[in-house]
Amino acid sequence: TQGKLRGTTSGLRRTIGALRNSLLLYTFAIAGATKGVSSLLQASSRFESLRTRLVGLTGSVKEANQAFNLFNQVAATTPFALDDVVEAGAQLEAFGADATALIKPITDLAAFMGTTAVEAANILRERGKLNIIKTTQGLSDLSKTTLPEFRAALINTLQDPVNGIAGSTDRLSKTFEGAISNMRDNIT
Repeated sequence: TQGKLRGTTSGLRRTIGALRNSLLLYTFAIAGATKGVSSLLQASSRFESLRTRLVGLTGSVKEANQAFNLFNQVAATTPFALDDVVEAGAQLEAFGADATALIKPITDLAAFMGTTAVEAANILRERGKLNIIKTTQGLSDLSKTTLPEFRAALINTLQDPVNGIAGSTDRLSKTFEGAISNMRDNIT
């Protein structure tokens, strides 16, 4: 009887071991698939947000899609990641530069400097912010503008619906990434 009991428990151990191995493989497969889907959703939602941002910056869906497609081509032919190139392009547009004309020189600058495309685009950022205010408000010389005049010009620039800044948060909140952010805020 002892021999039968040992044989039965050995068989039971093998069965439990095989079941455990199957469960582990299944768990790893599910975890890998979940991570893959999560990464895909994050990338898709990020690109949707960037496209939405480009719509506000370029003034039309068609121009935004053309810019996004160009950024994709640049990313495919340079050592920079797609999201880095797209974000750099969005920053260039945000600061009044023609991103479609400058994205390749910006990635060249980034490669030369050993930085990301976004960091290279940020070089133009400080000058770009002042240029937006200067051009939209008709200021010819910022050095002769008083602080109260500059403050008023800045506020007018931010509130003017023509230049694409006003309404940007509303557009972004309607994207998948914006909806997830709003959901998290509601839970918090």
